[in-house]
Amino acid sequence: MVKYLFILIMVLVGSTSFGQAYQPMPTDSATWRYRTLIVDDNVNVSDFILYQNGQDTAALGNTYLKLFYRGFNQTGPIGFNPPIVSVNAGAPDTYYGAIRESGKKVYFLLGSSEQLIFDFNAVAGSYIPGSVSTMRVVSIDSILIGSIYHKRYKTTDSTYYVIEGVGSSRGLIPALSDGSGMVVFHCFNHVTDTWTPNASTGCTSVYPYAFGNSVKDIDISGGLKIYPNPATDVLHIVNALQSPLEVVILNTLGQTIWKGEINRYKDVQVDRWPRGIYYLRSGNADFTFPAVKVSVK
Repeated sequence: MVKYLFILIMVLVGSTSFGQAYQPMPTDSATWRYRTLIVDDNVNVSDFILYQNGQDTAALGNTYLKLFYRGFNQTGPIGFNPPIVSVNAGAPDTYYGAIRESGKKVYFLLGSSEQLIFDFNAVAGSYIPGSVSTMRVVSIDSILIGSIYHKRYKTTDSTYYVIEGVGSSRGLIPALSDGSGMVVFHCFNHVTDTWTPNASTGCTSVYPYAFGNSVKDIDISGGLKIYPNPATDVLHIVNALQSPLEVVILNTLGQTIWKGEINRYKDVQVDRWPRGIYYLRSGNADFTFPAVKVSVK
């Protein structure tokens, strides 16, 4: 009896570990952040993001989700590796490539050529695409991102693994980082959830080209008060007007992160938001405030 009970417990544990729902890749509001260092006579540093905004395209008889590129470049002497700071893009966003998911497989379209980059049908012992060649899966576990567990597929290379609904430890396009150390994947963001393969490395924040010029850097007085700024856990919003205000908070891609009506006072929880800059817009039928930068750290 004890033996059968032990077997039953093991079956239940196995079902709990690997019976979780499949987590597909996001189709909108997703961002993968990187830094590239190229050394010649100087060091050329590029902080850049690849992001989705829900746009799609047709090619090779399939529908793909577009990826866009936004970057900021810096140059310095040998040894130059500036800290990760908030910067505005050096040029307008451009189309980078596209991805599609079918049958738990993820494909990347660059030009007219498609390649398989992730296969989430894998089991222990299977071979999956890697950054430079295929790699064997040695084990499968789970990782918590936000409030959802995602399966993680570990390989014979302890630094390379893939995660359902995220990509890999080297980003969305593994071939960008071939292990030489020239490309560093910083983090993945999707709406309010964020994940990083290295907690000691901060996320790059590259804002839209010339976007910051139209946004005030100070809080508005005489009607709307926002504090603390930067915020860590809670952002307090006080409406001193006699009528309700509609408030919308956007991320740097222009995506709505929070919206609501404020009569007098509202606390907005920001402790699970990715750190960085957000833009608060507010107004009603009679008055519209200028946009305000809000920092979350």
